Amino acid sequence: MIVTGVLLRECGIFATVMACGFLGVKAGWFSRETQKALSGIMVYTCIPAVVLKVVLETGRSAILGQWKLLLTAFALAAGLLLLGTLSGRICRLTGTKLEAYKALFMFGNTGYMGFPLVEAVLGTARMLPVIIFSISDNLLVWTAGNYFITGGRYGGSFQLKKICNPIVLSIVFSLLLAFADVRPDGLFLFDALFGLAGITRYLCMLWLGMELTKLSIVKTFKMPCLYVYAGIKMILLPLAVHALLVGLAYLDDTSAFVVTLELSLPCMATLGVLAQDTAQQEFAASMILGSMLLSALTIPLVFLLL
Repeated sequence: MIVTGVLLRECGIFATVMACGFLGVKAGWFSRETQKALSGIMVYTCIPAVVLKVVLETGRSAILGQWKLLLTAFALAAGLLLLGTLSGRICRLTGTKLEAYKALFMFGNTGYMGFPLVEAVLGTARMLPVIIFSISDNLLVWTAGNYFITGGRYGGSFQLKKICNPIVLSIVFSLLLAFADVRPDGLFLFDALFGLAGITRYLCMLWLGMELTKLSIVKTFKMPCLYVYAGIKMILLPLAVHALLVGLAYLDDTSAFVVTLELSLPCMATLGVLAQDTAQQEFAASMILGSMLLSALTIPLVFLLL
């Protein structure tokens, strides 16, 4: 109940900041160039700073203890692909739309929602599990995710070079520093970067609010597959996986919380970028928007039911 209360409070805060971004675009205060610049600041500076802060403050021994979570993340990705295929066929999706739906089903919005929500609920010091979880996300979204969102077996492509993105590079660099036993205490460089990490969740929500202005909300909520997606992926699956993890005592409480939250997140916003100039660009953007709006209800509901 306490966690649900915190999530409701954070959803309220996030909704307020998103409203600022939304209204800012509508009023003409923010342009598309502003949004693009803000996205660059987050991807190239703020989120990598969060990764660096979490990894260095956690330490080498704690990181080594997270191997089971990494295996869980890859196993869940395979399961999500299977469920995405089955639920997409239930919705009678075919061709490139079904392929795009598989990608949207596989990946949650870790960067723009997972990081800030975990930080808000657990605090920065306990964010390591979401960092570990994001390793599999980042490795898979630029390979399998890109393949499916661009057409899958109907002409999709891999972009292996895009694995070398700022978030993955920051994970690698941070792990190298942690295993070299580098201590951030008292160094002004780390103090500056850790300060940037502190504003990340608000910048993420401001960006998401700007993103909402791009699509028709009425048209989005007329898609039956959106509700199938939300019911299975954002409600039933998180509850089932949490019960399994707790019942088997496979992961610690913090890691189980992160896995549950990750599964309840809406579609990954990055997939909207990858879908640009493809046949399913509008479909992907509508699924991202619709799932994002529904998540304000479904995420608190999931943790209320736990």
